[in-house]
Amino acid sequence: MTDLRDDVGDRLAASPFWVMAKPMGPRCNLDCTYCYYLKKAELYPEENKFRIPPDVLETFIRDYIASQSRAGLREIQFVWQGGEPTMLGLDCFQTITALQRRHCPPGHAIRNALQTNGTLLDDEWARFLHEEQFLVGLSLDGPPRTTITDATGATSPVPPAC
Repeated sequence: MTDLRDDVGDRLAASPFWVMAKPMGPRCNLDCTYCYYLKKAELYPEENKFRIPPDVLETFIRDYIASQSRAGLREIQFVWQGGEPTMLGLDCFQTITALQRRHCPPGHAIRNALQTNGTLLDDEWARFLHEEQFLVGLSLDGPPRTTITDATGATSPVPPAC
């Protein structure tokens, strides 16, 4: 007799799913008062716990690619956000794309999306994002009269870099 849980587990393991990776957790280089996510940092007082360890990063990339491939996807999407993921540094994202290439099965394509406030981007980042064909979402604040206000009524001024 087959255990129903085994059957459901097998079907779920072969179903595509998507993950928004937050490799820097809630850490950000800005302090927008409306950001709900910054308060999450208080849950983890040791700042070093926010940076994804290299072995965990590789395991995540390898297993995520394998799960999506097993589910029949030939194009595997990674979404990187935070906090501010570019705080990890360009070298970390170069490692990410190298790991993706290492673990990508033949006949598959890897796609990356990055949500950033853009304040840490420079020419070197721009070249890398272009060469690796990242889809980049840029979070911008408008002038105070157009800034989105959160449920508490808090707003944030435009960051100087914007």
